[in-house]
Amino acid sequence: MRYDAPMNLSLRLQRACAFVTSALSVLCAISLLAMSFAGAAHADVPPPEGYVEQCTVERQQSAESHCESCGANFGEPERCVSQYASTPFTKRCQTSGASVWTEVWCRPRAAGDPPVAAAATPTPGATRARQRSTAPQAATSEDDDESCSVAAPGAPRGERTAPWALLAVVLVVIGARRRAARA
Repeated sequence: MRYDAPMNLSLRLQRACAFVTSALSVLCAISLLAMSFAGAAHADVPPPEGYVEQCTVERQQSAESHCESCGANFGEPERCVSQYASTPFTKRCQTSGASVWTEVWCRPRAAGDPPVAAAATPTPGATRARQRSTAPQAATSEDDDESCSVAAPGAPRGERTAPWALLAVVLVVIGARRRAARA
């Protein structure tokens, strides 16, 4: 893109105007490109009124199967898969939730397993209260390698794109300045 400055401006000012115009167009292009790499937003939507969760250990366990629950979240979506990968457990179901959910994993019942309790039909209010109390909590340790990265939520520090985007912008500006100086 070429900018034709008015002829009554000094050569130095014409070059500055050309540089600013080319730098702004390049920065706009980089901004649009960076926004296109932004991940999809996920939100937890509450279940409808009166909803009773079907994916619980109590509802999934039977006389033939032993079940366990496993909490996962958007930062570690494959946590339960890796935890039960080398075991006879198979995933039976998953609760709703985009950022935090619980999965129920079951295996055939063995001789040493605890007996199955009589399955009581929970009320919707009791189920919702139990879900809130057993939901996995977000990690609050200062040693965790997680942060509120807009570029790549949940990604380890080495994989975040914000520093790379800043480096790209700096390189484009330097290149535009050199190009403007040659013109």
